[in-house]
Amino acid sequence: MAQTDIAKQLNVDRKTIFRVKKHLQDEESMDRKSGGGRPVKIPSAEIKNAVMANPTKSIMSHAIDLGVSKDNVSRAIRMEGGKSLVMKKKPLLTPDVKGKHLLRCKGLLNNLKSAAGGRVILFSDEKTWTVDHVHKRRNDRFIHRQSSASALWPPTV
Repeated sequence: MAQTDIAKQLNVDRKTIFRVKKHLQDEESMDRKSGGGRPVKIPSAEIKNAVMANPTKSIMSHAIDLGVSKDNVSRAIRMEGGKSLVMKKKPLLTPDVKGKHLLRCKGLLNNLKSAAGGRVILFSDEKTWTVDHVHKRRNDRFIHRQSSASALWPPTV
């Protein structure tokens, strides 16, 4: 069967058939040549060093500073085993502060026990009275490494 007929049956260009035939005669591989594609704009090691230097900085800020897209930074972090997590608030309760809390609670409990019957006491979380909440937890993020050997410390607010 002629190469032109094969090209018509497979609905491909004649050059493709000639090229495949030449590769098969020369016993060359039909695999894609290495080195193709767009070159890396910034090495992932440089992104990793920038993130490890400041893990509380947002991915977008890292991208702007490095002059690459946010997706490149996210991909580099994922390939290194990292993950972007939200910081949690953690109270610093030292034994001294715990002792003060205990004394205050005991005093408040005694005050309630001895209070007059007509007295109304209103307890409230002061944050419920805040109209414009300023702090958004989702904006405070950090990068965490999965492996324990080189884990980035998870900061707390």
